[in-house]
Amino acid sequence: MNIIDKIYKRIRWEFYKHWDGIYKHFCFTPYVMKYDECIDYINRNHASLARIGDGELICMFGKDLNFQKSTPEIRKRLREICHVNGKKIILGIPDIFEHLERYTPVEQDFWKSHFYFNRGKWYTFLRREKKYANAFLSRFYGMEYNQKLTEWRLSQLVTLWENRDVIFIEGRDSKLGVGNDLFSNAHSIRRIIAPSKDAFNKYEVIFETARAKATPDSLFIIALGPTATILAYDLSEAGYQALDLGHFDIEYEWYRMGVKEKVPVKGKYSNEAAILKLADSEVVGELKSKSYEQQIIATVQ
Repeated sequence: MNIIDKIYKRIRWEFYKHWDGIYKHFCFTPYVMKYDECIDYINRNHASLARIGDGELICMFGKDLNFQKSTPEIRKRLREICHVNGKKIILGIPDIFEHLERYTPVEQDFWKSHFYFNRGKWYTFLRREKKYANAFLSRFYGMEYNQKLTEWRLSQLVTLWENRDVIFIEGRDSKLGVGNDLFSNAHSIRRIIAPSKDAFNKYEVIFETARAKATPDSLFIIALGPTATILAYDLSEAGYQALDLGHFDIEYEWYRMGVKEKVPVKGKYSNEAAILKLADSEVVGELKSKSYEQQIIATVQ
């Protein structure tokens, strides 16, 4: 980057920073459920969860993610889901519209800068009268690195799949629950392996495979980027309970390790560790498990 580009980038940054400082005073604070309130809502209503995070937001407005291209169809579907309103499917958004000081300095800086360029995008669909689920159900450790708080959150989170027949829909390197006891209270675990990148390109196949493998009582847990948001909604509409819970297994690994930064986890996909340059790639090392292979009931190439 030459000096002209650097100057332009800095001027642009400062403009959006000061504009956001003015604009935010005209915006309402959306109601985002507290952690325990959200868990209780899902359990009480047997509800599904679809989440819109920063990745889904920018994908919805045309920006590619490193694991999912933004296509006209994915943008259309994400916009539709932003307006869901019902007891059986609830929309989750990040709990970042007030009190950022509770998070680590790195997270505070990230979300402040995110708002400089994206606050207006959020308010294209947020509604004052609506209650939103907490998208940070799956971000229970790395936002604060608080062991005691995480322990309390986990005691509630695991009730979502207690004694349930769980079907994971995940990328090949997600390996949810492999090598840890996060799902020790589930009745059974089966897995549908989907493409790790551009999964939405195979959306219809993934959706039909999920329906073919499910029973009426199956609980789907999906970790598949923006595709998970759409899939959770469609499976809910088809009569199943589906939870979009990307990142939560990595968060549990960080909690077990007691780390204070987003380090790579052996053999598991860790996009953020690569972005923060704490790893050379999204997957570091290899994690083999015979039980993992036995749990795979379908693979979408």
